[in-house]
Amino acid sequence: MSYAPVKRVTPGEVIAHRKRHGISQRALAALAGVSVKTLRDFERAARPPIGRTERLIRHAVRGPQPAGVDAITNLAERVAKLERLVKDLLPAA
Repeated sequence: MSYAPVKRVTPGEVIAHRKRHGISQRALAALAGVSVKTLRDFERAARPPIGRTERLIRHAVRGPQPAGVDAITNLAERVAKLERLVKDLLPAA
């Protein structure tokens, strides 16, 4: 049995996903379980993620399977909402 190769996630796909759902790099990085620097470097095409890191980002953007996309999107939206709430509560620096 052979498997079709998994299409790697692209920087443009990650940026489009964040903009479409209104979430920050920080929120998506937290959702994916990677550092903000890793996600930022990937979006700028400065350093492509490899192995596990690429899979984590890909799953945060596409979902681990089609049925999981809605759950991940809902979680990302809740993280973004919480991030905005915290920002509103903290005094401006």
